Amino acid sequence: MTKRMRISGLIAVWFFLPLAGAFLSTTPAEADQAYTPHDVIQIDGDSNFVAENGITGGQGTAEDPFMIEGWVINASLAAGSAGGIVISNTDAHFKISKVRVELGGALYDGIWLSNVRNGWIEDSVLVDNYDGITLNSTAGLTIKNNTLMNNSFSGVHAEASEYVNIELNEINGSRHGVHARYCEQFQITDNAISDNEYGVYMNCTSKSSISGNNVTRNHYGVYLTECADIDLGLNSLADNDVPVYDSGSPNGDDETDSSFIWSALIAAFAAAVIIVYVAVVILSRRGKRLG
Repeated sequence: MTKRMRISGLIAVWFFLPLAGAFLSTTPAEADQAYTPHDVIQIDGDSNFVAENGITGGQGTAEDPFMIEGWVINASLAAGSAGGIVISNTDAHFKISKVRVELGGALYDGIWLSNVRNGWIEDSVLVDNYDGITLNSTAGLTIKNNTLMNNSFSGVHAEASEYVNIELNEINGSRHGVHARYCEQFQITDNAISDNEYGVYMNCTSKSSISGNNVTRNHYGVYLTECADIDLGLNSLADNDVPVYDSGSPNGDDETDSSFIWSALIAAFAAAVIIVYVAVVILSRRGKRLG
């Protein structure tokens, strides 16, 4: 049986939607970054973090390892590979920074990581690929401050991964903004996720949180199936056809949980009562003064 998700600040999720959007601080990667063309990058194992494979220096940290920085890569040239940047079977710390990977179409991902630990992707543009970023059996990754646009399947797609932070990204124009299956310990924080079919889609995922995001103009804002211990914090969920869907809802598999709707109504009613009360007090005091 599916366990119910944990919701912190249930009423606040709805009543303060405009405030949540106003305080987001996403500053996605700039499209006018100066890039240097590079061939498709393929790294299998720590020993292949070398200059010939796009390594530009150190400061992936712990302590100093590997940086991939400043390249523009046409992922459509990834014949025989999974995407524009492919890293597999590594434990060394690395950082992918200020790259643009594009044009993978329906076949190739922008960045594809498999059986990888200790990675960081930041300030990059992943556009017009199949998945912007794919994580397969990964752990200890951060995806921060990137622009993921018009990737046909997902902006970020994760399978069997854990301890992943996805924060301060702009993700739009895909089937899924963020898609996690059989994952644990995902922190999805302060992202702008819009104009997808599913903003955040989690399946068989647990011990994760979705908070501080601006999730707007999607068909489904947040979509949960067979999930446990999902913490929904304060998100802006405006202008989605279905703000939150949870297959564990007592309403069944095709409706938004009614507790969200009732909480919204209660919050609106409470606000109206407060406004009317304040107005009556003010008018009463003015009447006494005039009298």
